[in-house]
Amino acid sequence: MNSTTHKVGAILLAAGVSSRMAGIDKIIAPINGMPTFWYPLKTFIDSDLINKISLIVSKSNIKIIQQYLDNWNLSKTIDILIGGKYRQDSVRVGIDSL
Repeated sequence: MNSTTHKVGAILLAAGVSSRMAGIDKIIAPINGMPTFWYPLKTFIDSDLINKISLIVSKSNIKIIQQYLDNWNLSKTIDILIGGKYRQDSVRVGIDSL
């Protein structure tokens, strides 16, 4: 029997501008002491199926998100990329990164 290793990538879109959140940045807003983006990111990190993670963020958040990632001892490498003006642009950035 052939054993095949599949490489699977995940894209986490976190480049929104939170236009309907009355000034609260929903990407880094805390939930139980952790920024919102942590919860889906942790799911990807914990998955044995996912080999590559591309985190698509807004230009205004890239520094703070990089600081979070630098402070966490993560078991997988996360590529941080700047998203586009529209969601579909950010999706394209993510797809191209994989």
